[in-house]
Amino acid sequence: MTIINTLRTGPEAEPMLEYKLHTTPYPIRVSPEGAEEGDGSELDPARAQLVFVASNTTGYTVQLRKLTVEIPTGKMADQLALSLERVEPSISLQGWSAGRGDESIVFTTDESYTEIAPGGGFTFQIDNIPVNHEVGAVELSITERYSGSGSATLGIITGKFPQDFYLDDFSADTYEIENGGSVKLTWKRSEGVQTDLIYGGRCEDVTQDEKKTIENIKQTTTFYLIGKVRDVQLMRSVPVTVLKPDMVVNKLTVKGAFEAEGGATVHDELMVVHGNPDIARFRILHATTDEVIVRSKLRLAGDSDFPGSGSLEVRSSATVAGKHVLCEGD
Repeated sequence: MTIINTLRTGPEAEPMLEYKLHTTPYPIRVSPEGAEEGDGSELDPARAQLVFVASNTTGYTVQLRKLTVEIPTGKMADQLALSLERVEPSISLQGWSAGRGDESIVFTTDESYTEIAPGGGFTFQIDNIPVNHEVGAVELSITERYSGSGSATLGIITGKFPQDFYLDDFSADTYEIENGGSVKLTWKRSEGVQTDLIYGGRCEDVTQDEKKTIENIKQTTTFYLIGKVRDVQLMRSVPVTVLKPDMVVNKLTVKGAFEAEGGATVHDELMVVHGNPDIARFRILHATTDEVIVRSKLRLAGDSDFPGSGSLEVRSSATVAGKHVLCEGD
């Protein structure tokens, strides 16, 4: 997974198609110093392939007649290609062809337009791109043109990394643990890469490490490893599943029975209702460890029954609409 191939829509009309970018190599790396395109130098520039996957998720047919891909060309950090003279574009749509400009590739159809049905899609790619020498983020732009005069543009941000950059083999010693268990994460990285580990709302600097043990994990967690070089960054991820995890939810609705084997703590209001509120019942079963603590308000819309040695503690107020029975030490 990466956060360098990200979408940015323009201020004009929203594009009708959705795009994903895949690059080879991943990530793209800059050319060695002295390597130039077509000058007879002994060093060949690094090459990149861009593959775009377009899909129609709008729910209606898109009448597409032209696609233009702008590729910043030159030797600056925010430019990708040394030249587009020898790149090799192609598209999977029947009856379409590609043309090259100084900084763009234009795909057009032989017909008035091509219909892209809902759920449909296609791919187009640009091979043999000579990458320049400067590390940095690059914004590619795609302009869609439809039947008539409609159009929309979006940007896709990708990045160029140093020649020797790598952030690989991010893994866990186990991908399934018990509640409260631990996991050992390992990875490999090149020198000089600022590295952060993000999980559970935390961000830890692990630039000096290639392993980390995380203890007392109570919820299923995805760990993200981010490597940063100048203004580009690459992210790897590892999911770890916790069996019987702790749960934190904004609202929980139980349509059947609810059973707590240990204690249950309610910080605001506990309301017990039934299909008919007049017959709702609240019961604590016989067990020496059964306990319910209500820190604000308890409302019972029926009878309450506390047999055995269970306990109920209300720290604010309690309202009972029926009758209640407490046994053994009430």
